[in-house]
Amino acid sequence: MEYQGLHRHTVDPATGRVAIPSRFRKMTSEEANGTFVITRGLEKCLCLYPLDVWKRDTGILKSLPYTRKSVRRVQRWMFGESDRLMFDDQGRIIIPKHLLERSRSIEKQESTPRLMGVACHNPVMVEEVVVGLDCQPGKTIVDATLGCGGHAIAILEKIGGTGTLIGVDKDEKAITLAQKRLKGFKNASIYRMDWLEMKGVLPADADGFLMDLGLASFQVEDPSRGFSYKLKGPLDMRFDQHASTTAETLVNNLPETRLNQLLREYGEESNSKRIARFIVKEREEEKIITNTRLAQIIRRAARGNPTKSLARCFQALRIAVNEELDRLEEALKLGIHILKPKGRICVITYHSLEDRIVKFSFKERYASLLNVLTRKPILPSHEEVMRNRRARSAKLRIAEKKDA
Repeated sequence: MEYQGLHRHTVDPATGRVAIPSRFRKMTSEEANGTFVITRGLEKCLCLYPLDVWKRDTGILKSLPYTRKSVRRVQRWMFGESDRLMFDDQGRIIIPKHLLERSRSIEKQESTPRLMGVACHNPVMVEEVVVGLDCQPGKTIVDATLGCGGHAIAILEKIGGTGTLIGVDKDEKAITLAQKRLKGFKNASIYRMDWLEMKGVLPADADGFLMDLGLASFQVEDPSRGFSYKLKGPLDMRFDQHASTTAETLVNNLPETRLNQLLREYGEESNSKRIARFIVKEREEEKIITNTRLAQIIRRAARGNPTKSLARCFQALRIAVNEELDRLEEALKLGIHILKPKGRICVITYHSLEDRIVKFSFKERYASLLNVLTRKPILPSHEEVMRNRRARSAKLRIAEKKDA
């Protein structure tokens, strides 16, 4: 029995129940006794196998050498989310919850929400954040990295009309998008400001404090912002467009030793000395003003995987331009200070430098004030990573303020 074709189904969104045409139901043998196996397909679909066909095909797959990377990948792909099921009397099946979520993401074509023609950030671990903050009606939550308002919407839905959300971001475009997205919520206050300016604005008795330290999609995908080495644009990399220092300023003016130190410390780049030397040599001939030219220089200088070196070097410059690590420490201090007893702080990090600071702050620096609720960081589910690749490096840490 071989591949018999495709059928587009209508799935009951509440129950996950779907009717299967009789011509497909008849494919099962007497030995299979009406049992099928459902799993994800390789071409953005779900696949249904009669049990005997599944045993035959997986037996062949298991006989292949597991040392081959392609074999391991296909085995994980097919076996990792497979499930057995049977038809009911009306020829229907209930798709397991984890595969139902996958079918929904397929239907949506893994699209990124758009607002005012701009791609919005897909918020990471929304459910985990809402639970971590213990969002309840009437609570006051501070979202210190508002972005497009993805987490904010989920929080507002939980705290209801009696709760209050305070959203902060220093990116003007983020503020504009969030105001548009949250305009239906009267209990949301939005401020454009740097973390260092929050002290005079935030309440002294907040129930929750959230920081998602990832780049937003609209920032990465806008060539004029210069965050991506794939899209030609100016060497900018500022979150706050009113700030004076840009990546171009650093690349063209820092001494070679300081440039080397920056790439090594903020990017953890092993080729930092060689890359810094190449940059200085190139800028002596002509000023470096675009991210694509800088990317070409890094590619020539890098040893090993140039793509990884590019990511590390661009990360280092972005951190230096926005003074991210110093500001993160100050924001954590303020966030912990404004929490009332039993208030929660949630921080999502995306690289080891951020995570070390958060981990140290929770477990060492402010150990007398906090109970750490995550012995190890919470990671996004496999399904979320499949839907949103930018979530793959995310780590969520949660702590609760001790009683006074």
